[in-house]
Amino acid sequence: MFSTARFKSIFASTTALSLLGLISLICFGPILFLVWISLEIPADQIHHWEFLSNSLVPTLLKNTFVLISLLSLTTSSLGVLLAYLIVFCNLPGKKVFDYLFIIPISLPLYLLAFIYVGMFEFSSPLMTSFRNLGIPLHDWIKMRSTGGVVFVFTLALYPYVYLLAKSAFLKSGDKMGMVARSLGLTPLQTFFRLILPYSAPWILTGTSLAIMEALADFGGVSVFNYDTFTTAIYSAWVGLFSISSAARLSCFLILFALLLYLGEIKFSQKTRFTSMGKSLKHNQFHRLSLTGQMLSLALAVAVVFFSLVLPTLQLFVWFSQYFSREWSTSYWTLLYQTFLTSLVAAFITALISLLIISLRKLRPGKMADSLTIAAMLGYALPGSLIAVAVFVSLQVVFQNTSFNWLGQGSFLFLITGYMIRYLSVSYRTQQNTYQSIPKSYDLVAKSLGSSFIRTQRKVFLPLLTPAFLTSFILLFLEILKEMPMTLMLRPLGFNTLTVKIYELTAEGEWERASIAGLFILLSGMVGSYILLKFGQKQNA
Repeated sequence: MFSTARFKSIFASTTALSLLGLISLICFGPILFLVWISLEIPADQIHHWEFLSNSLVPTLLKNTFVLISLLSLTTSSLGVLLAYLIVFCNLPGKKVFDYLFIIPISLPLYLLAFIYVGMFEFSSPLMTSFRNLGIPLHDWIKMRSTGGVVFVFTLALYPYVYLLAKSAFLKSGDKMGMVARSLGLTPLQTFFRLILPYSAPWILTGTSLAIMEALADFGGVSVFNYDTFTTAIYSAWVGLFSISSAARLSCFLILFALLLYLGEIKFSQKTRFTSMGKSLKHNQFHRLSLTGQMLSLALAVAVVFFSLVLPTLQLFVWFSQYFSREWSTSYWTLLYQTFLTSLVAAFITALISLLIISLRKLRPGKMADSLTIAAMLGYALPGSLIAVAVFVSLQVVFQNTSFNWLGQGSFLFLITGYMIRYLSVSYRTQQNTYQSIPKSYDLVAKSLGSSFIRTQRKVFLPLLTPAFLTSFILLFLEILKEMPMTLMLRPLGFNTLTVKIYELTAEGEWERASIAGLFILLSGMVGSYILLKFGQKQNA
């Protein structure tokens, strides 16, 4: 016979696994449903898919392949080079540059895109000034081209590679340099023969993150009029009103994300590496000459100028020129709706992450691990794809119930989409802190007769509160600048700052979009500063 305690344990374990399964179903179920409905297109929408597949899909495949190929080369090269200068070389002002190289990662791609397109379009004041001087700069610089897209995307995405490459270089240890010097290798030979192969897994991961961000981008490529699957999905959704065609186009992005993920795993399995000693702090085995220092300094200044200084200055110039003409009380409504949505979605997502951690603690095992992984896969998928998946699945769920009004679009759609997309960000932040908590705390609590719920509430919840707040701020910053899901899932008549930017930039009104853009930029800077200070306080 089962004792009461044994029965309670089994019941709690089963309940925990059921709740994990429900969360996983909510997060990954819409993606599977999207694949399923894409297998068959309604008869009245077949001509939509025939038009897209014959005239648009070949161009989308070509553009995507070209963008991925060029961006892989540029982001990895720039990120690795800057990390090499910071870690191994005597670059002047390296502490300042180390901080400045990271800031562009907080800038939305669409923000950087519309600033550069607005600055270098034919009728812009900058290009007009050069024409008046007899310099045909517009013939040399064409931002709305493949080169322009790659240039701007590289400025925004190289920090992914830089951060991970720098971490790998610091972990390479002194022993590698000592062995290289004993073999008579020069600093560059040491780097290419030893350090670079050792750091390959980190560099590949950073490059993969950059590519995934590019594949997921909607606002940036739409500003450049550069057709990718994200813009095509939106066009099929809004322009053709063909959900099935949008679903089928989304499957291409699922395939791209899957191939990228499997390729990274395959490479990591083939690569074996081990610790090479203590992490480096101030290793400068490559001492540059004065000429080398000046050239390196010029490169560092150029990167900071084009990725951060120039866009910020241009945004402030437009803001000062058009604020009095563009500003209206409607912007207060935009600010309120943007911050309200971001705060609510961030809180719910962070809370669900905390719930998952507690459920896995109550019911550990491979099944719980698999369900958790399935729930986290949304971060690898573009927002436009998740938007389609959420809409079609929730619409089917609610259309034949007393809640059928939800099938026409509501905050439920928007919050669910945000949660699926960013749950992994919140979970990993909190999980890292949870894993650092000694297991002895559990044993002590049990020895004192404390129940699981009481232990969680009195012991683990206070310890996880800082991580919860950190994940909440991170989620708020991510959701604040999310564009495709907001455009596709927002309730009728509901607008945010990102929607305002899209509407204005779609009409070429770059200057007017600067007000909403500056609000997002300043919000991101303030949020990042709070996050930095909060992290310093926790580490003190």
